[in-house]
Amino acid sequence: QAAGYIERLGPVPASPPEARKPTGLKDEAKPFRGQSVEKCMVGLGSPEVSVRRAAAWALFEKGPEAAPAVGALADLLDDPETRLPAMRALEAIGPAARAALPQFQVLLDHPDDFVRLGANIAVEAIGNGE
Repeated sequence: QAAGYIERLGPVPASPPEARKPTGLKDEAKPFRGQSVEKCMVGLGSPEVSVRRAAAWALFEKGPEAAPAVGALADLLDDPETRLPAMRALEAIGPAARAALPQFQVLLDHPDDFVRLGANIAVEAIGNGE
């Protein structure tokens, strides 16, 4: 019965870029949403973890447009507090984030399964640098 219902639903439509905005209770990107890439890059250098995370999530929402922030985002991969939003932002930037691949190589051997999984997903989205 469940399988029949799922079949009737049909395929999931592709999400437009604006669908990247969170719909849950915690909207970390909000302080930087709508700000320029340059302002977000300033936020990446903040001493406050919450500000760095907010800037990284806002850059994730910008996708390939955030390419100028690749170096600053790659630097955040070493910090467990900012690793996930930085990883997702680099993933969303795609092939223009190839300069971050050396930092991802280290994460592919990380002891945490979830870090390795995230790194693999991001590397796949970025490409292998060829």
